[in-house]
Amino acid sequence: MTHEFLMDRCTCVAQLSFDSNTHPNAEQREQMGLWMYGCDACQDVCPMNARKMTAEEDFPLITEHEEFLQPENVLEMDEETYINILNPRFFYLGKDGLWKWKCNALRIMVNDGDAKYHPLIKKYCKHEDSRIREVAEWGCDKLGL
Repeated sequence: MTHEFLMDRCTCVAQLSFDSNTHPNAEQREQMGLWMYGCDACQDVCPMNARKMTAEEDFPLITEHEEFLQPENVLEMDEETYINILNPRFFYLGKDGLWKWKCNALRIMVNDGDAKYHPLIKKYCKHEDSRIREVAEWGCDKLGL
């Protein structure tokens, strides 16, 4: 049952991406599409946000981080870059959150389906972090790699 003015956090892209220490299941990964961080649909419809910011306005500081937020750059990012570049902007996600960013980048690459990502997805099937490896393996299975 749905209620007006309520959201289901169990289907929230941001919740599934960063607010959990577990992976979304395969069905959820597919439904999350190409969102790296969150879809912000809840922000767009929230009455508290009316007239706060429009789609025509630039998000503060996003252009200086845009290069680092590309899926292939996130996936190949080292801890030092994460701590010095992304974490200060997304401090609330924690200093130990790079693995979540990498899992999201892999999910995006898989859902995108572009062959240019296939070598990276396959490479990460051998990653030392089992959480990252699990998403890469899901991607290889889904894409038949």
